[in-house]
Amino acid sequence: MKKRIIIPLILVLLIAGGAGGYYLYNKNTYQETLENATSLLSEQQENIESVQSELESFDEGSYLREGLTEEDIQAVEDKMEAIKDLSSEFDLKENDLEEDVAEIASDKEDLKEKLSAIRAQLETQQSVNDLFEQETPAINGSEINEDVIIKEDLETSTLEDLKETAFIEDEDISEWQTAINTFITDAENQLSTTATATAQVETLFKDGEVQGEVTLEAYDEAKSEVDKIQNETVKETLTADLDSAHAHIQDISMLSDEEIARRALALFVDLYWEVNENTFATLEYIWGGYQFDADGGAGSFSSMNMPGNAKPICSYTIDKNGDVLFKDIPDLVTDCSSEPKTANIFTDVDETILNNIRGDVSMQGDSVIDEMTQEEWEWLSDEEKEKWDGKWENYRKQYVENWGKPFEEINSDEIIEDENSEVEEYEPDEMPSLEDDEIQEYEPDKMPALDEDEEEFFEG
Repeated sequence: MKKRIIIPLILVLLIAGGAGGYYLYNKNTYQETLENATSLLSEQQENIESVQSELESFDEGSYLREGLTEEDIQAVEDKMEAIKDLSSEFDLKENDLEEDVAEIASDKEDLKEKLSAIRAQLETQQSVNDLFEQETPAINGSEINEDVIIKEDLETSTLEDLKETAFIEDEDISEWQTAINTFITDAENQLSTTATATAQVETLFKDGEVQGEVTLEAYDEAKSEVDKIQNETVKETLTADLDSAHAHIQDISMLSDEEIARRALALFVDLYWEVNENTFATLEYIWGGYQFDADGGAGSFSSMNMPGNAKPICSYTIDKNGDVLFKDIPDLVTDCSSEPKTANIFTDVDETILNNIRGDVSMQGDSVIDEMTQEEWEWLSDEEKEKWDGKWENYRKQYVENWGKPFEEINSDEIIEDENSEVEEYEPDEMPSLEDDEIQEYEPDKMPALDEDEEEFFEG
């Protein structure tokens, strides 16, 4: 009996001692956990402060730090992710370190928001910088590069998408946001300029070919827009198209006055004369007077068969596009009196006729005067040359001064004397006579018939 009583008592004592021991063990273990949590909490707080300090270094006022990269942001983000929630890491009692743990968690969320804002700001800044082709960014830290040119392949949709997310219209915006808005607007303007110039150049073409009639006005308008483009690659491409169109311009301001008159003469010959080798031989003796400006002008032709004796041929008017109207000269019978005709000096000129117009067709030009008077001088006999003191220069001078006078009206008083010599003058009774065998007689019925113009020309 005694043994049965002793055994349960022993069990009771053992159980009681074990419970107390477990309590003491459990108390010691929790205290160690709490100490570990406190230590880790202190470490986490240091990490929070470190991350916060690095994030603050990413800013320069409202700008980002110069040279900031995504790698810099990622490194800080990795450090921040190492900050853990201690409430789940340790099995702490409700009131133990509760405020400290909550503060760490709150600080971490704030840092995540700050980091996210910095990353978004950097992405926006990089997107704006990517609009332009310069190696020096438009925005780098607080440094602003205003001399930027959009990339040649920038798409309108790309810029529109960026503007939708990055452009902020507000009275109270930061300096950085103001810079972002400015560069987006600049890119828009450049892109608009390129689009306008491209459309303007395209009006000069049809189905990939230069339009049949390109006016100087249309060309100038397109060139004016192309000149505004800042991207040199785009400008060179459009300028090449302009050069192709330039060759097709039909505007008299693209030609010299002499070339306009030469082309007008070529048109006249083609329209009114039966062209042959004799025609080509006489073209160098056609003189013309003209006066042109950017809007057109007028001119006339006269044939010179002998000094001071001109035969009126035709007059004409011309507009800026090269359309010529040939018409008669009032009170004179001319080659174009019967039928006024029109043609264009750009599209209707016969190149063969044009190439046979030698010398200057302008009465104001010295070259044609020299050529004509020199040749006529050679025709004169030695006796006739003595009238001019044997010098072509004297002959040429009277030729010019007596322009338009009938030859018979040029009297001996108008003969030009050379300063270093005397001019030999002949009285009518001192003129050398011709021998009988030097006189060629013509019978009236053997004379070649003349047309009305020739009879009028030789009248008197």
